[in-house]
Amino acid sequence: MIINTQDSLKFLVENTNDAYILFQTIGREDRTIDLTIVEISASFEKIAGYQREELLHKDLKELFPDSRSDHPDWAEVLKNTVLHHQLLSFEYFSNLNETYYSVIIIPFTSKQRLVYFLDITQTKRNESKITQKNHELIQLKKEKKEIELSEKRYKTLVNNLGDIIYTCNLRGMITMVNKMFCQLTGKTEKKILGTRITDYFNPENTAIAWDRAIAELMLTGEPAHLEYQYFLPDGSSRFYYATLSPISDLNKKIVGFIGSNHDITSLKINEQKMISLAYHDSLTKLPNKTLFLDRLRTAISIAERNKVKIGVAFVDLDNFKELNAVYGHDHGDKLLFEVAQKLVSCVRSYDTVARFGEDKFLVLFQHLIHVNELFTVFERIRLALFTPFSIGRHSISLTASIGIGIYPDDGVDANEIILNANTAMDKAKKMGKNCYYFYNDQFKEALNRQNMLRTMLISAMNNQEFLLYYQPQYEIPTRRLRGFEALLRWNNPAFGLILPVEFIKIAEETKQIIPLGKWVIKNACEVCKMINDKYGLNLIVSVNISLVQLQEKDFFDTIMETVKHSGIKPSNLELDIKENVIMENFDYMVSVLKKLKKAGIRIALDDFGLSNLSLSQLKRLPLDMVKLDKELLNYIEYPNSQGALTDSIIDLIHHLDIEMLAEGVENKEQVDYLLKGNCDNIQGFFFAEPVAREKIEEIIEKGVSENEAQSRMIQKIGLTYEELFKQPARYLGKNWDIRQ
Repeated sequence: MIINTQDSLKFLVENTNDAYILFQTIGREDRTIDLTIVEISASFEKIAGYQREELLHKDLKELFPDSRSDHPDWAEVLKNTVLHHQLLSFEYFSNLNETYYSVIIIPFTSKQRLVYFLDITQTKRNESKITQKNHELIQLKKEKKEIELSEKRYKTLVNNLGDIIYTCNLRGMITMVNKMFCQLTGKTEKKILGTRITDYFNPENTAIAWDRAIAELMLTGEPAHLEYQYFLPDGSSRFYYATLSPISDLNKKIVGFIGSNHDITSLKINEQKMISLAYHDSLTKLPNKTLFLDRLRTAISIAERNKVKIGVAFVDLDNFKELNAVYGHDHGDKLLFEVAQKLVSCVRSYDTVARFGEDKFLVLFQHLIHVNELFTVFERIRLALFTPFSIGRHSISLTASIGIGIYPDDGVDANEIILNANTAMDKAKKMGKNCYYFYNDQFKEALNRQNMLRTMLISAMNNQEFLLYYQPQYEIPTRRLRGFEALLRWNNPAFGLILPVEFIKIAEETKQIIPLGKWVIKNACEVCKMINDKYGLNLIVSVNISLVQLQEKDFFDTIMETVKHSGIKPSNLELDIKENVIMENFDYMVSVLKKLKKAGIRIALDDFGLSNLSLSQLKRLPLDMVKLDKELLNYIEYPNSQGALTDSIIDLIHHLDIEMLAEGVENKEQVDYLLKGNCDNIQGFFFAEPVAREKIEEIIEKGVSENEAQSRMIQKIGLTYEELFKQPARYLGKNWDIRQ
């Protein structure tokens, strides 16, 4: 059946809701083609945005004047359709109604073409969704693969880290661990998961610290840190620094934490070494002064609360410098180490022994009810030190001088107590060493007095506060006056007359002994000159000389100038040098004294018998006189010790062709003893006390009268002069009766 074209068009218009355009081609003389719209559907009006009447008979090219990159080139498409009678199909997007169309151009007649617009928007959207879905699936698979790779890399990294890594929930239950965690605990990952993190910390306080760190993390949302010590099954331990970082969900709620424990054992060991070096002595390993002070201050606080005492002992090894010089510093260091160990063994476990200096130690005694508790400790220390130490091939015994300060009796401040203990130790040294001495209030008063004297001594010379007293010396066989010893006195405006024992050491320390010594020698020589000239005598004046004076380079010149200026003979001056002064630098002293001796000055060794002067050293000294220390006379037991003293001292001195003088003679028994022992000279209160310069002449004039009386007695009893003075000492001393 043949269908009429107009009927077909009518049928199409009446039976379709699709959008279409019918146009026909009209050729022009210029060979261009017009595409005239002859019919449109109502649906196309929505696509074009025009009414039907506005579009009919218009050129189709005007409806689509330009083509964009995403639209078809309508002119070209339509041209191809007309020329080649092709059926064409392409997609078109209308910006006007944002709709996708499938455009189909169908040859309708030889000159007419039907452009059919099929709405494919939903199809395109479905395709887009499918495409997007496929893309998302591809992306998801890619991301999953990347996550798997990332997790693999993370796990590899975590397992190869030197740190211990783990994750826990908020209850502290472990949810992940790395290999280091398993190696440290000696357990498999399976056995660890689900256990509490605090199960792996030995001391209870460490577990508490972990609980606090977790609580802090939950409260602040910030990482928490702590250090802890982990004890291994073999008994050793490691130190770790733990960092706990929060794990949050998508709602930023903390659901757990990840922990990283870094091994800081080496750091801790070095830190402990540094602390040990800062607070311990490197040689003995004992606490040093810094740590001792810290413990002492803590002990003071405790003692104050508990109303108890504490004690500080200052222990100084006697003669350690000499031992070091003899045996060498290596042996000395070993000896100090052994001494430290013995001191520690002598005290209680909660007491502290510290090294204060080269040969000095401090001991802190806590919780003392009474100081009597210390006596047994000091006796243990004395015996421990005296028990020979085996150092190399040597066996060495020690003694110590110990000073004790008590809290609160001797101070409430740590430094004050140590200072007072040190002062008490110095007193123990002066008492002869190998003993202990307790600091007390009287001692403190004496120190205050010493400090005042130190200050007042500066102006004493200018204020002419010094004066000389003179004590006569006698020849025992004849009882003739030998001379005088010049004794220095300080007429202090605050304390009255002060003896040298109180201020000479201060003068030596401050070097004021130099001008003071010159003043003494000058005045003593002038007095000696005056007496000898007035009475026609040849008396000797003895002057004490200190170590500081002897060490002066111009000492010899000073002595000789003074002698020359005073006018006395050099042999009228006798310099008294103490035995311990000579021992300070023996060779130097010998050279100085020999020079003085050669110039005619008499040399006397004072306080003989108290030091360690050997016989060989005694022989080397250019001595005229040896003065026996009065301490030796105090221990004489009559008559048992007479022979011992005579044989061991007096005979020895006479054998060396040196005179002997006994000082400090105070009673008749001592005089008898010395007389029978053939002592040459004598001095002491039994004969005369030291007197001021003004009373010297009284002694000399009395001596002249006694000499006359002696002559009469010799004639009466029929003895020779020498025989008389070999009789018992009833003829000698203050009570000697010169009556006929």
